Amino acid sequence: MMVQFTKKRGLGDLLKAYQLLIERCMSEKRWDCAETFLHKALVHEPENVNLLLKLAEVEEKLLHTERAVLTYQKVMALTSRQIHDPQFQKASRRLDRIASPDCLPQLSD
Repeated sequence: MMVQFTKKRGLGDLLKAYQLLIERCMSEKRWDCAETFLHKALVHEPENVNLLLKLAEVEEKLLHTERAVLTYQKVMALTSRQIHDPQFQKASRRLDRIASPDCLPQLSD
């Protein structure tokens, strides 16, 4: 007997596999690997706020600050700027931290 997956179920299984790979890469601090799988997962769910938050964190680890800022802003836009939404709050806090003047390089006179 042949088992057939519906398109929806197949996508769910694929996203679960990506999630496991992302978590493993992140736990091993393999940020390039995590970024690759996050982008692959986001192809299928471009508005998945949880994936976007992880991507922004990985972008921070890779010192891609400008991309992280844009990704956090996207999270905030997708959560409709609802200040009580935990995902909005996390994105807002992280954005404030990485965009603060203390985190910018100091110019010498």
